[in-house]
Amino acid sequence: MNIPALVAKKHASLPYIKNSLLGTLISLLIIPFTLAAPVSLKIAYSDVESFPYFLKRSTSIPKDPGISVEIIQMACKELNIQLDLKRFPGKRVLASIQGDKVDGGFLFSYKSERARVSVYPMVQGKPDTRLKMDTISYFFYKLKDNPANWLDNKLTGADNVGVNLGFSVISQLKKMGLNIKEVKSPIESLQILLNQRVPVVVAQEYPFQKYWNSHKDKIEKLYPAVRTKDYFFIFSRSFHEQNKNFTITFWNKIAEVKNREYEKLVDKYLNLPVN
Repeated sequence: MNIPALVAKKHASLPYIKNSLLGTLISLLIIPFTLAAPVSLKIAYSDVESFPYFLKRSTSIPKDPGISVEIIQMACKELNIQLDLKRFPGKRVLASIQGDKVDGGFLFSYKSERARVSVYPMVQGKPDTRLKMDTISYFFYKLKDNPANWLDNKLTGADNVGVNLGFSVISQLKKMGLNIKEVKSPIESLQILLNQRVPVVVAQEYPFQKYWNSHKDKIEKLYPAVRTKDYFFIFSRSFHEQNKNFTITFWNKIAEVKNREYEKLVDKYLNLPVN
């Protein structure tokens, strides 16, 4: 065995070891800053009411702002992050996210064109449903003595359907060959159903439920849902690139708050006095 050679090799590696240790120490000093959560978040959502997710047609945040807004407020509070909420017209919310004028926004269903300009929580190339903010469902409603039936994706006993103006489910109803009577609000949907102007209405679950409680003995909700879609909180691409670990933390915190608080929030908003 060549002892001098081994000793020489050992001493030759000392500078490398010192440099490695120095590099590790520098990394440890840097990592907390690069992975640190931001002090504040600028978040945007629509200035149009979408009960019970966000309330009031306004650029201001009302006292009872809606389920989705409260979830975001709780998530930021629990993460000790200052929240700067903005309300814009729907298209401007997405444009603000794309242009890095805000850090993120809600509520957005998944669309490939949106995913090109923003970041969704993803798993295996698809939106991660475990980290969704909400699910919005549309149901058929009829009077209990009406023969209409919803089975195997077919509506029988009715060819006339009432539905809110602008609802995304309208295109699906037209593909089913149904005649559409459009109304301006869930209250109008309830009225034309009770007055038998249409045999069936299609409505979002919670907005309709807000008004039908006093008529529940007359009305039947048909299962399954006509349409169900998941909605997410999305980040700007720039913010996500600079805060990848935090964005995952935030999506998980939203899911945690939602799972813990959702039923209480639904009950709160369904029982708010009707203005």
